[in-house]
Amino acid sequence: MAEIRIFHDGRFLCRAICPELAHRTISLKDITAARNARRRELRTQLRPRASVVDRLIEVHRPSDPDLGPPIEPELPEQGRPRLKRYREE
Repeated sequence: MAEIRIFHDGRFLCRAICPELAHRTISLKDITAARNARRRELRTQLRPRASVVDRLIEVHRPSDPDLGPPIEPELPEQGRPRLKRYREE
């Protein structure tokens, strides 16, 4: 985070470099580890919220027999991630 690029009206103006951080480097391994740790943290925070949402959906489902059985949402496959990651990140 030692450098940011400044844009105005869709045009590049300049780079702003923080002198205190300019000499520091962060390895890709450190970035990946921090990103994975943040992902795990968010996952643990979202699990309880997802169960609350599931209960609310169940409570508010229509009980009219003419509507047929409730439609179950499709869940993404658990195998491969849907977001493509690049090594150069």
